[in-house]
Amino acid sequence: MTAYLEVKGLEAGYGEFQVLWGVNLEIPERRMRVGVIGPNGAGKTTLMRAVAGLIQPKKGEVILEGKRLNGVPAYERVKMGIAYVPAEKELFPKMTVKEILELGAYTARAKDQIEKNLDYVFSLFPRLRERLNQKAGTLSGGEQQMLAIGRALMSSPRLLLLDEPSTGLAPLLTEELFNSLRLLSDLNEDLTILLVEQKVTLVLKVCELVYVLEGGRVVMKGDARVLTQDPRVRANYLGGS
Repeated sequence: MTAYLEVKGLEAGYGEFQVLWGVNLEIPERRMRVGVIGPNGAGKTTLMRAVAGLIQPKKGEVILEGKRLNGVPAYERVKMGIAYVPAEKELFPKMTVKEILELGAYTARAKDQIEKNLDYVFSLFPRLRERLNQKAGTLSGGEQQMLAIGRALMSSPRLLLLDEPSTGLAPLLTEELFNSLRLLSDLNEDLTILLVEQKVTLVLKVCELVYVLEGGRVVMKGDARVLTQDPRVRANYLGGS
């Protein structure tokens, strides 16, 4: 059976600086929530950018539903159903919440579902409905993160790439955000999530399958419940032994 997403022998970086060294990652089937954890500098964001098409691999392959994506530009991958939410959010501060959400619905498929997708986003993030005519630059950090994810969801994605969504958020807002992430694939039967995050405890709660990336290589992978009890994970990422 063909996996939903396959990353095979991926080597990637920036110019002469190589970050990823033969990374293999697989999302076996749709509707899964898969996490990637690891220390700063492990290559997590580079992996996400390679899957999103923002950088092209030096070696290896990215395969979605049996289709090889090497050479496919990022904008075409959006049309194929891949949406990437970077840690930096990258919002237009002078645009309103409504304008930014509508901006996310630029593919033909998304334009046909704009009202449905707006309702979907507001069911996850009711605060965005309250801030609909407010400029993005005046939102709190948590609201901006909700808006960045909402914008991605407006493209009707099948694969949502979330890169460090808790960046800059207070613990309470982080918990609220991750509660919403639990609902994403429950509300959308066609959505698969690949999540990179430093808050390892939350990743292990939200995701079913987790990969550990260190030094640009996958050093561990497994069921989140099993990894929670693994002594190496507990010692290195959970503050235990």
